[in-house]
Amino acid sequence: MSDNSMCVCCGSNLERLASRADAKSSDVLSIGRCGKCGLYQQHPMPSTEELEIYYSHNYRQDYKAAFEPKIKYVARAGKVALERLRWIGTLVKVTQGLKLLDVGAGGGEFVYCASQLGYDASGIEPNVGYSEFAKIQYGVEIRTAMLGGLHPSSFDVVTMFHVLEHMAKPREVSRSIYSTLKPGGFLVVEVPNILQLDASPHNIFFKAHLTYFSLTALRTVFSAEFDLVASEDKGNLKAIFQKREAPLDEIVLPSTNCLAQELSLFSRKGWITYLFQGRGYTKLLRNIQRHFTEKRFTNHSPKHVLDSLISESLSEIATDHDI
Repeated sequence: MSDNSMCVCCGSNLERLASRADAKSSDVLSIGRCGKCGLYQQHPMPSTEELEIYYSHNYRQDYKAAFEPKIKYVARAGKVALERLRWIGTLVKVTQGLKLLDVGAGGGEFVYCASQLGYDASGIEPNVGYSEFAKIQYGVEIRTAMLGGLHPSSFDVVTMFHVLEHMAKPREVSRSIYSTLKPGGFLVVEVPNILQLDASPHNIFFKAHLTYFSLTALRTVFSAEFDLVASEDKGNLKAIFQKREAPLDEIVLPSTNCLAQELSLFSRKGWITYLFQGRGYTKLLRNIQRHFTEKRFTNHSPKHVLDSLISESLSEIATDHDI
């Protein structure tokens, strides 16, 4: 573990917060907040070597209790993948052969769906079991690796869904993706939203999550290399960035007023806010509905599940257009 108490985004000294419990194991986590950019982060950070070992062998087992995705997770991932692709398509014009790289590709569901909708899609995934599952079940190109070793100016779109929060050096991630994107290319990021109202107060901090983002902090991390062109911050935090013609010399820090407002919002998070403003009381019903929706895929192959979801999605789009 590194004992560096500097912010991994802007290099400022961290403000130490009270210790927090890991939502999975109840282990004690030490969380710091940067007063300059608003990024919450674990302190100290694991080393690069520790992270490579953990994500290549242990992470999926710890959080999903499996070495490859169960069929219910395939169905969930496929549904979410198609929703993400539809959102991206509102801004990024999909032409045949547009090269897309999915970083942290998991079981390959997003890469497969993207390839079926016109992208020349591939991915990288550090977990051996999940990356092999993607290759065998869907025939997609998934490289078993951490982020690194990518060729310059080789992709039109890079996607990272619930990946950035697992990375100890987000500024290095921004510079690496900037290099691998073609001029005018797009970066699509989704992370947990530290300010979201519909997250249980018990379900915020995790050993595997090294950084915690508001929209302000996310924008700051990528500000030197990218312009923010679209975002959503209801529930999870989603953002589309476009590669700058030339990177700035330094990141753009948020105003002190903006940071004060976000700190106030975070301090008000609690069970009352979650249950009523965040409508947490509806979660049980949503989980029951999802359970019965997923049961129809119990005896199907992973590829058949995704093909069915893609067909249904295309039918919905055609119906919408007819209306």
